[in-house]
Amino acid sequence: FSSTISDTLTLSTFHGCPPEEIEGITKHLIDEHDLDVIVKLNPTLLGYETVASIVNDELGYRDVSVKEQAFAEDLQFDRGIELIDELHAYATERGKRFGIKLTNTLVVDNEKQWMPEDTMYLSGPPLHVLASTLLDELNTALPGRLDIPGAAATEQPTGESEHSNTAAPCSEAERPPEGITEHPTGTTSVERPPEGEGARIMVSFSAGITKDNLCDAVATGVHPATVCSDLLKPGGYGRLAPMLKTLTTALREGGHDDLDSYKAARQADAQAAGFASSAARYVAHLRGEGAADYHLSANEKLPRAVDHELEMFGCVACNFCVTVCPNDAFFSIKSPQEHIEGRQQYLLFTDLCNECGNCMTFCPEDGDPAQIKPRLYANAELFAGRDGQGFLLGADGAIVDHRGDEESVTLVSELLADDAGLPLHAVTTPEGSA
Repeated sequence: FSSTISDTLTLSTFHGCPPEEIEGITKHLIDEHDLDVIVKLNPTLLGYETVASIVNDELGYRDVSVKEQAFAEDLQFDRGIELIDELHAYATERGKRFGIKLTNTLVVDNEKQWMPEDTMYLSGPPLHVLASTLLDELNTALPGRLDIPGAAATEQPTGESEHSNTAAPCSEAERPPEGITEHPTGTTSVERPPEGEGARIMVSFSAGITKDNLCDAVATGVHPATVCSDLLKPGGYGRLAPMLKTLTTALREGGHDDLDSYKAARQADAQAAGFASSAARYVAHLRGEGAADYHLSANEKLPRAVDHELEMFGCVACNFCVTVCPNDAFFSIKSPQEHIEGRQQYLLFTDLCNECGNCMTFCPEDGDPAQIKPRLYANAELFAGRDGQGFLLGADGAIVDHRGDEESVTLVSELLADDAGLPLHAVTTPEGSA
């Protein structure tokens, strides 16, 4: 069997990563590891004024403080276009493919102090609108270069690319010279001859994908479309099934056997409606009649809450901590003893927990489940390096060390000893560690 896990790697750079580092890492991956490379871009490419206008004004998230300094420190649009072009050419010359992914999260000020740092990272509905807008902007600035429908280019000599967030639309009398296209957002692009379908820049997408917008997002031609934020809601990975069913139903009802024919039909519909691409039509919808679904008013409902302090044993047993954990670190055991309050008990595999806080976000009770519920450890070194309550398990699943009172040790031991106890079993390595 092939030992190659993947021939493509997506590079997700930190916010503010210098373009020369992005270039150097990408070239290293191509040359030294023989990989096709996709670089994940940031929504800051749109510029501070555009992003602030969309988030604060168009979508109504006025309490979100867009971090202006992050835009100055991040990759700028013109340099981004150059970098995409250069890396695409570099990969093509070496028989590899290059692509972009839209987008990383948006850096915002942490004014509410929900988390301890000075910054937060916005995703979800507003990011979907930003990433889709950036897709259309890049397709405009790189005509014929992106591997999405509606990217056909016309002949054009060389020229420069400029990007501004304040340029006004051209009137009929103010049209730029032939071959140079100026767009309402202020993007000036240089059209180039098409290079062939196989040579185009791959475009993948990861920004606020849900059951309701998956079909429209896929229709723009992005592939793959990655789901993240939606799976962090109650239901977890179970939310994928209805999402994919919606997509397959759309294909079936449209008489399509595959995604390619579906995208082609949606592109034809967009052109018939007067748009250059399905991406352009989708952005017009998102920032027009479809904006209500992404507005704060449609997304401000908070998770339900009860007036009760979360305790180690016993709770409302909503199961949210299990379904919203991206790492599957929580599990439940039906209470086997009458003296343990609650019908279900929830425990944490601390080795799998990265303390993202998502369980605390959705827990109806007041407290952090990842800190309050019994914290089980299989790794002795990790156990020794952490503070707070915890229970170190041996290879047989029994508690061999702990930080907690004797009553909690007794209750956790009873739970783990039950027939429906520990769902994972340790395997002892030749060195003797579990």
